[in-house]
Amino acid sequence: MDDARYFDEGKLVVFKRNRIYQHRSFLNGTYVWRTLKTSTLEEAITRAQKAHYYLLAQQEQGLPIKATLFRDVIDEYVASREKSASQGKTKPGMLRQIKRVVKFWREYAGSKRIHDIGDAEFSDYVELRRDYYTNLYFKLGKPLPHNAKLHPADKTLQWEVMLGKAIIKWAHAKGLRGYYVYGLLHSPDYLERFGDNLGKELPRVPLVKSTKEFWAFSKAGRELADLHINYEKVPMHAGVKVIGGGKPGDYRVEKMRYGKAGKDRNLSTLHYNERIAVTGIPLEAYEYVVNGKPALDWVVERQCVRTDKDSGIVNDANDWAIETMKNPKYPLELFLRIITVSIETMNIIKAYQSSNFWNQRSCRLKPLFISPVKFGSRGWL
Repeated sequence: MDDARYFDEGKLVVFKRNRIYQHRSFLNGTYVWRTLKTSTLEEAITRAQKAHYYLLAQQEQGLPIKATLFRDVIDEYVASREKSASQGKTKPGMLRQIKRVVKFWREYAGSKRIHDIGDAEFSDYVELRRDYYTNLYFKLGKPLPHNAKLHPADKTLQWEVMLGKAIIKWAHAKGLRGYYVYGLLHSPDYLERFGDNLGKELPRVPLVKSTKEFWAFSKAGRELADLHINYEKVPMHAGVKVIGGGKPGDYRVEKMRYGKAGKDRNLSTLHYNERIAVTGIPLEAYEYVVNGKPALDWVVERQCVRTDKDSGIVNDANDWAIETMKNPKYPLELFLRIITVSIETMNIIKAYQSSNFWNQRSCRLKPLFISPVKFGSRGWL
């Protein structure tokens, strides 16, 4: 590398290639190379440092470092619509319209990263598209292409903008859109606004107005999904006290019960069995409610020995713990881990709020995944 300069303990390198400066960032085992489009060293260093710190911010937020360019997304989208047309699901006329319009989007924003496409790009597209043929053909005395209009109608421009948004939504549905939905469905504001509807129909998922809010929900959704999927790897809550136990036989569970304070339940205490009790359970752990009751209650209800009245089949949580998990302590440890899951979930939920929903043409989606939110004798259902 010619004229190389090193920064951030060698993680950022600014160097020259063919008289133009480039930069290379090393992040989380991955090299990212980009041209700085300048032959001036001082300007190159400024641009390189800005780009490097932007990549660090992306990494910190859990966003992709090597983000897909919009032109690549457009190509994939067109290919999917062509396949859909071959199956008779997309009409030939619609496919022709899509191919006609995406050339403008590819030219206008093709070099931008997919997560950088936001409200400003949609607004600027209209201005560019309105004068497109005027600047490239009419002013130069060139004849217009076949079926092209010098001044496109407002409805045409509106449809083209909606196509751009549809491509963005399609890209998100393939990747980060799933995390966005998962984060959104945990939002207290969303649940308050649409709680009545959620009890009657499939979720209607609106798009928030700003790109910043979208990525905030996606980040929260990613954190929540990781927490809920990997619940068995979450550390057991260290703030409680486990009294008793020690021998493998001490951990057999029949039916867990909460403590009592007069006629009421004492939720800070759990009687695991006659030998073991858990005290000091933080009450905020019960704030995480799943299907009408706290997640901890699902553990207490399902981690037990129960005989089905109709079939006579015995559902024994101890069998799963010993034979499958190879750990007789599994029911107790699951309860302690779900304390952590519940508290961390509520911390994430409380950290983000949004009242800026985009209510126009909110789309009805089928569930994108099954949320692992109930507990059975074998853990999460």
